[in-house]
Amino acid sequence: MTTVLNTGTYGAPRHQSFVARIPSVLPAVADVRRRLQQQLLIWACPKNTDLVVLVAHELVANAVRHGCRHAREEVRLVVHRMGNRLLITVEDPSPAVPLPRPVTDDALDGRGLPLIDAVAASWGYRLNEGGVGKKVWCLVITDASQP
Repeated sequence: MTTVLNTGTYGAPRHQSFVARIPSVLPAVADVRRRLQQQLLIWACPKNTDLVVLVAHELVANAVRHGCRHAREEVRLVVHRMGNRLLITVEDPSPAVPLPRPVTDDALDGRGLPLIDAVAASWGYRLNEGGVGKKVWCLVITDASQP
């Protein structure tokens, strides 16, 4: 079960954050996807919310699949809303860097990072201090007409 730590507002009304700790089991990925969708509705994000949820889902699923070696490990999702921009950050315990790989038409996986690269304004990663874990992030613009 996903543990949502906080879904409140921090600072100005247009600067809000959603934070979730996610156990490293795939059913929890679907749960956090639903919770994030609900949060985006509460925030009344104007456009592209399905895209934001898809991108966050891909990052969390990658972290659970590739960043956790033990069932007791967790993934942390943080979504910061800054006006029409959403900064999505996923932290996992692995220092392995995310690298897009070539995908064939019949491949069952491997499309997450190319998808994120195609729809995010930017994305990247940062290794945690001490070499334990990393944060993968992406920036999604929800409505270019809004400031």
